[in-house]
Amino acid sequence: MNMDFRDYWIKTGSQEQIEKYISEHRVNAADFDYVKTNASETTSPGEITRTIKPALYLYQAGYLTVRKSKTGKTYYFTYPNNEVRAAMTRLVNDNFFSDEDIKDELMESFENSLKSHDYVNVFVTINRLFKLTAHQDYDAVEARKDLHQLECFYRNTFYVALYIAKFLVTVEPQSSDGQADIRVRYNGIDYIFEMKVSQSGTESNIRKKLKEAIDQMHDNDYLGQYENPVDIAISIDSVNHCIAMAAVMNDVYAITEKKKDGTPQTFERITDTLTFLGSFRNDACQ
Repeated sequence: MNMDFRDYWIKTGSQEQIEKYISEHRVNAADFDYVKTNASETTSPGEITRTIKPALYLYQAGYLTVRKSKTGKTYYFTYPNNEVRAAMTRLVNDNFFSDEDIKDELMESFENSLKSHDYVNVFVTINRLFKLTAHQDYDAVEARKDLHQLECFYRNTFYVALYIAKFLVTVEPQSSDGQADIRVRYNGIDYIFEMKVSQSGTESNIRKKLKEAIDQMHDNDYLGQYENPVDIAISIDSVNHCIAMAAVMNDVYAITEKKKDGTPQTFERITDTLTFLGSFRNDACQ
């Protein structure tokens, strides 16, 4: 007998109404990682109709649960677990890749880059994935002016592509002091990604966000539970919808300037991580 673990909850109910609602309301999976609400909505969410707001609809439908802040004064709707988050992600993004050949080519590029430790091409491939996302989807998220939602959007875009391509990928893998954004396990190595977003797109803010990603990863010991980890901190320029800077273990990379001859943008190593972090300490002393 062949036995393996599969999603149980999502296989036991009908998704037809959810799929219709999603298609009508342009729902994005990242919209519901943490949605502020109030006690009255959690106890009396109202009748489940197609006109109520998405978070309440999905709460009524069983896709979201309620969490409280540490003070107990703020309530949030969010996903109860990764199985439900993955199911929602799959429903929203069934057509993420409009062309199977593009999917195969990009995912082969990503896999080969990991296999050869070609991190420059990892970043280039992720940027190509970001370019596949429709501009109206970026605009809808950015219009909310919510940095957390924006970071979730980029993280989930990356996650969706890997999930659809059947990589072993986890959103927010738990550690003793928090969780990183993405864990990708490939060829016996755990690649731990922490992503930060620069809303202004300025060089100083992009550098600041990369430092935040590096510090958060190491201050919270996101790597400690893994035998053979590779830490990848990423700073995303949300103005141009791309990774602008990244750090992989001891190396810091920056995207190259666009060239008039149409040469695709790539990344170049600019310094080591300790020197990069040290530049912030020097700036603070001036």
